[in-house]
Amino acid sequence: MKGRGLALLGRLGVIVAAITYAVLAHESNLRPNGSPLGVGLALGPFLLLFIVLAWRTRYRVPCLLLCLIVCFVVGRYWFMLTQYSVWLYLIQQASSYVFLGIMFGRSLIGGRVPLCTLWATLVHGPLTPAVTRYTRSVTAAWTVFFALLTILLVVLFAFAPLPAWSFFANFCTFPLIVALFVAEYIVRGRVLPNMRHAGILEGARAFFKSPQGTAATRRR
Repeated sequence: MKGRGLALLGRLGVIVAAITYAVLAHESNLRPNGSPLGVGLALGPFLLLFIVLAWRTRYRVPCLLLCLIVCFVVGRYWFMLTQYSVWLYLIQQASSYVFLGIMFGRSLIGGRVPLCTLWATLVHGPLTPAVTRYTRSVTAAWTVFFALLTILLVVLFAFAPLPAWSFFANFCTFPLIVALFVAEYIVRGRVLPNMRHAGILEGARAFFKSPQGTAATRRR
């Protein structure tokens, strides 16, 4: 019971942190002369992710030194970067979705195992041909989704008012991702009614705990 309570508090903490981040990012994007907070919100997640990934590789020391150099450069040109905080946030958002799209799309070519197929195999074991076809289609759907999301972000940034773009970037993208999760879950229940349903997050956790996931992380 105590463990469940801690897990629930952890999830609530993540939700509160995500909402707080979105509100602060939206507020900083609307400042006419840029925002130091915006620079931190745009670059902070990149640096944190880089440190986490670097720590999982054998090259952690060189990677961490590179991170320190990047931090020095950011500090050196901090004032200039504040004038382009909105552009930095656009780059952060768009590049994140480009990376996810490439990650899913790359697994569909060159004889590789589609990412959703790999995750499903790690969770369920050997898959039937029907499940294999379905998981390949899901991988393709996520690839197209992230591509369209990136395009929409850039188009709105170029042609829509800044508040509209910022609102979409901060408050609409995550609900759209959740909506696709829900839609895929509903479709899966109808297409594969006899299959035990596990979410993509469960498959991702299995992937990073597996030898395949560890090796993939190290190769980066």
